[in-house]
Amino acid sequence: MKKNLTEWEGLVQFLQQNNLQKIFSFILRAGSPFKFFLAQLLFLFDPFFPGKKFQAFGELLENPTKSNIFLQSLEDSNKDE
Repeated sequence: MKKNLTEWEGLVQFLQQNNLQKIFSFILRAGSPFKFFLAQLLFLFDPFFPGKKFQAFGELLENPTKSNIFLQSLEDSNKDE
């Protein structure tokens, strides 16, 4: 779990730097039916971008438990701003 937290900190920073945290929060909350399809698209595009960020996002979308935990940490980081 500790590995996930450090990985998620990097993802949260990436989302904040690109002003994507609200969009990704919305996808995690409301996009449940489309999470699987979005994850597959992210896996498809991952080889074209450095850093394996798309793969990490895809893995989050595929796992409901991890998605909920990440959503909570993302919302907590938004409160800190």
